[in-house]
Amino acid sequence: MSYSNTKINNLSIKDQEDLMHRIYDVVHIGVSNISLSSLLDSYAEKYNMKEILNTRLKNEKYSEALEYPISKVLYQARTNIMSPDDNEFYGRKLDILKMLISYGADISKAYEPYSYHNIIDFNYMKERKLINDEIISFIN
Repeated sequence: MSYSNTKINNLSIKDQEDLMHRIYDVVHIGVSNISLSSLLDSYAEKYNMKEILNTRLKNEKYSEALEYPISKVLYQARTNIMSPDDNEFYGRKLDILKMLISYGADISKAYEPYSYHNIIDFNYMKERKLINDEIISFIN
């Protein structure tokens, strides 16, 4: 049996929480994108990343919500403490979206309901300063 056929399609609950929290750390707090890349690399050794990134995962330890990682990136706000300027925040978000896609995430998952949002509302997200026109162009 080849190595690629032995990869698991389900992340453990702890690994789901760790991935979603790492996304939070990178987008919200500004932790280096390299920490997310390293985590994804380690998961890619044992998991089928395309399957994992296109499945709703448990959204952090104290949440019962199940969300797509790509949507977590889009809807995650920045911290108000030592907040980066807009260009840095949006640039980091766009880099993370590209990173997730490079590991197999399907951008069309962003159009599925997220949390209490039934549809993706670009105007709402721009008003909340969650995304900019460059991110919208990338998603479309």
